[in-house]
Amino acid sequence: MSITKISPSVVDFDAGITISTADNTTQLTLKSTDADANTGPVLNLQRDSGSPADNDYIGNIKLQADNDAGEVLDHVSILGQIVDASDGTEDAKLTTYVLTAGTVRNALEINPTEVVINEDSIDRDFRVESDNSANALFVQGSDGFVGIGRTPANILDIEFADGSNVTAGNIGDNSVTGINIINTTNSNGAGTHIKMMANNGSNMTAIAHEQVATNSSQLLFYTENAGTFAQKLRINEVGTMFSAAGLAFGGDTAAANQLDDYEEGNWTPVMQGSTTNGSPTMSAQNGSYTKVGRIVHLTFHLTVTNLGSAAGSIQISGIPFNTASNSNKHITTGSCMVDALDFHNSYYWIVPYASDGVSLITLYMSGDNIGWTPPDVDGSFGIIGSLSYIAA
Repeated sequence: MSITKISPSVVDFDAGITISTADNTTQLTLKSTDADANTGPVLNLQRDSGSPADNDYIGNIKLQADNDAGEVLDHVSILGQIVDASDGTEDAKLTTYVLTAGTVRNALEINPTEVVINEDSIDRDFRVESDNSANALFVQGSDGFVGIGRTPANILDIEFADGSNVTAGNIGDNSVTGINIINTTNSNGAGTHIKMMANNGSNMTAIAHEQVATNSSQLLFYTENAGTFAQKLRINEVGTMFSAAGLAFGGDTAAANQLDDYEEGNWTPVMQGSTTNGSPTMSAQNGSYTKVGRIVHLTFHLTVTNLGSAAGSIQISGIPFNTASNSNKHITTGSCMVDALDFHNSYYWIVPYASDGVSLITLYMSGDNIGWTPPDVDGSFGIIGSLSYIAA
């Protein structure tokens, strides 16, 4: 028998209908032979209520199966619900429930304001897999940790596809994988911000990257005190429109107050005479230095075994940076100890000194009520000392 049309006057399904087969063949097929571009076939589940109201359930698709005790359970359930039935502001909700450890749990919910995964807060991971990573995005159900490129072991765990961590990239190379925070506003002064919050929701620290001009940028660090933010550190880019390059503290923009350099290294002290440099023989020539901004602190160890025709007062050349040319900044301080050097007359102590705009150290000696004078070269001797000065 072939049924070509069913209408309420022909068949009454008020008591429901069951389509049953004894095998895995398809129980129901909806087929449309229409050749136009419109939708077809269409399955329409309509709740035609005479008094629709908020929170009414409007349809449920259930996937049922027996457990090993012969009980019929809803293993998967897709449920539709009215949220707001008001004309013109209608809202709806779609929820997918999945049987988990014997209990039906809300696995996915789409409502008017959000899409919620794992609303029932069970230990269920959320994982997005990409072509090259099984954990492109991983939210760990047990603790809420988030992993990008890896299973997380921290609140936020990021790993590049090659296994390197986020600090491995060369920030100056735009092709290197990294974290980009971008403000596409095409105007000077546009920036991006990273904020760190306290557990009470108030701002504790904000780090702002401000775009001041094309290809020019600065990084600002703020901290909060009693609800007021104050700039504590600024990193200025080199060669841009900023007042000076380097680190500025407390919002200071004066060029003289920028910290723009830090360096450590070694240098080779060389003894020479002030009148004739000569070619002295030295068995020890060791020196090291630390430079912070324009402040240079250096140490040296020099042992002279033969003067090699050097004449005049003792000088030590080879310092790593020339002294400043400003007479207010060449004032230096240092100390040293010497071995086998003839002080002459009533001189009792000796110090290293670097004058204005020079690249060498001159030794000066003095004593009780005696002025400063440089000692002359005098046979072999040894000296160990240190000196701090302002570099040019």
